Amino acid sequence: MTWKYSSDADRSKYLDKIKGLKVIDIGGATSFADGHLNAIIDFNEPLAKATNIFKGNINLPEVWQEVSTHVKKNGLFDYAICTHTIEDISNPFFVCREIEKIAKAGLIIVPSKYTEFHRWSHFRGFIHHRWIFDVIEGQFTGFPKINYIEHPKFDNKNGESELVIEWEGKINLNIINNDFLGPDNAAVESYYDKLL
Repeated sequence: MTWKYSSDADRSKYLDKIKGLKVIDIGGATSFADGHLNAIIDFNEPLAKATNIFKGNINLPEVWQEVSTHVKKNGLFDYAICTHTIEDISNPFFVCREIEKIAKAGLIIVPSKYTEFHRWSHFRGFIHHRWIFDVIEGQFTGFPKINYIEHPKFDNKNGESELVIEWEGKINLNIINNDFLGPDNAAVESYYDKLL
């Protein structure tokens, strides 16, 4: 896994990387790769065109069963692109595990922690995002967006707007404290202090 913060990930460089590969878009937000996609998984109308459209909620196993059947017949996708999607959904851990099963490598782009700490009006970050992601001790890590981030200690955090993860073989996503927000306030504060 390689990662970097970016003010605006240069998506054009990925077009050269995926040229001639079997590519799937997870979440339908990859309009920059239009014309290079073999498949898209999304419950919305996709922004790009692809030969295979798998319609459904990526949090549910049913859509992945259909994709798995496709992969068994046609082989793994060479590359999976998932941009500005996993921060919105209820179970990014499940989705990342499913992506690993259908693709050899890929790209994940999420808003950076700095974007999620920014106060846009009455709230921090984007109100529809459920997760904040960072790389902690070399591991791609998800933090549920909870009201604790309203604490003033998260004010005025400046940095790049996106976190870009390139992976091969395994995404290696971790959810803080094995997805248990507890056992007490002090423990939760210690998890989130890692974001600072």
